[in-house]
Amino acid sequence: MVYLEEEILVSNLMKKIKRLNKKVFLIGKINK
Repeated sequence: MVYLEEEILVSNLMKKIKRLNKKVFLIGKINK
């Protein structure tokens, strides 16, 4: 069970990072 919870945390973290990367990418495009 602990392993499963860690998997969920990691996948949530990856999703957040992907969203942040998209935002940064869009902001970078606008600044150019």
